[in-house]
Amino acid sequence: MPIELKLQPPKEAVEAFAARGLLVTGSWQSLWQEEHSRAFTVANLTRMDLLQEVYSAVDQAIKGGQDYRAFAKGLVPKLQAAGWWSQPVPEGKPLTPSRLQLIYDANLRVSYAASQWDRIQTLKQRKPFLFYSTMKDVRVRPAHRRWEGICLPVDHPWWTTHTPPNGWRCRCLVLQLSQKEMEEMGLEVTPDEVLPTGTKTFTNRVTGEVTTVPEGIDPGWAYNPGKSAWESLGQLVGQKILASDPRAASEVARAAGESFTAPLSKRLAQWAGELQSGTLKPTGNQVVVGALEPKVLDFLAAAALEPETAALSLSDREFLHMIRPAKAGRGAAWPLPMLLDLPDLLAKPEAIYWDTQESALVYAWSAQDQAAKAVVRVNYRTKSEGLKIRTNLIKTTGLVAPEDLEVSRYQRIQ
Repeated sequence: MPIELKLQPPKEAVEAFAARGLLVTGSWQSLWQEEHSRAFTVANLTRMDLLQEVYSAVDQAIKGGQDYRAFAKGLVPKLQAAGWWSQPVPEGKPLTPSRLQLIYDANLRVSYAASQWDRIQTLKQRKPFLFYSTMKDVRVRPAHRRWEGICLPVDHPWWTTHTPPNGWRCRCLVLQLSQKEMEEMGLEVTPDEVLPTGTKTFTNRVTGEVTTVPEGIDPGWAYNPGKSAWESLGQLVGQKILASDPRAASEVARAAGESFTAPLSKRLAQWAGELQSGTLKPTGNQVVVGALEPKVLDFLAAAALEPETAALSLSDREFLHMIRPAKAGRGAAWPLPMLLDLPDLLAKPEAIYWDTQESALVYAWSAQDQAAKAVVRVNYRTKSEGLKIRTNLIKTTGLVAPEDLEVSRYQRIQ
């Protein structure tokens, strides 16, 4: 039976959904828990144009308060015309009525939950408590029925994992209460010692990661959609660019423009600040700061040097080396603001060369009377967060004379 949500869309729900970027994935497990608050995907829908169609339809459903029938009426003909409706497809998995209903339900509920959390934070001085409530019918999961009536302060850690929705098609909700309303309803704060603490293990078949999930919560749903919706997207974008097919990732990055570079810039600034302050120690870990251009991928493929990923990465050790005082004293270092602008610079290089002597890419820009360059090692084997990976690592940056890039060792790619 089609799912229907009759709620009128608060402005915050529209904004929460609109803040999510588009990512192509092969499984719902490729985006884990709070990542779904920061990015929109349909598992096994491998065509970016159709992913955009589904995203736009969900966006319109939230903005217009559409029920499922209106949502499907506008979208299904487009999926049928593309050959992606209830029939075999060359790669990926077609959409079916049951899958489309699930997509509609999950995205609307997560977006409304995110908007509700925003209001909860605004009102928590006057209404500092949350009350767990179910629909009180036969469809309620037994575990969720046992949570009925749990009442805790807004900022209690239990809400980090148990704020609804707590699974596929979960209809639970929280009610925000003042002290006076608590007294009128005869409620008291639930003691920590009686809160459910049981857990189960779950293995993510995409990443192999084994995680602990609270009992009663579907795997992948043990997070607070509202708290997660506004956290940094940069780390997620970087992870997906690293893991995605290089050609697809390159095309997506190019088409997304600022939607791609802005979260990377925010992540880079936070990471760099922690390194400079000493809060974060250099261990060889990296952040993704850009993606290779399609034309660069063409060049590398022709030279039998096709990279395993389109990601352009910067390691903590290289970053600290780039800003060391000795290099700055020689006038060869990039100013810090320029380094922090790397995502935007890499998206719009003035020139890209192949260094035939060092077998490296060289990105170049004008810098007053000098040339700024960034040297990239393709398919560089390294470790990041304890994992052995290959990436395209920015090994050094510097300021040089423009004529230094005009010698024969540099072959211009674009």
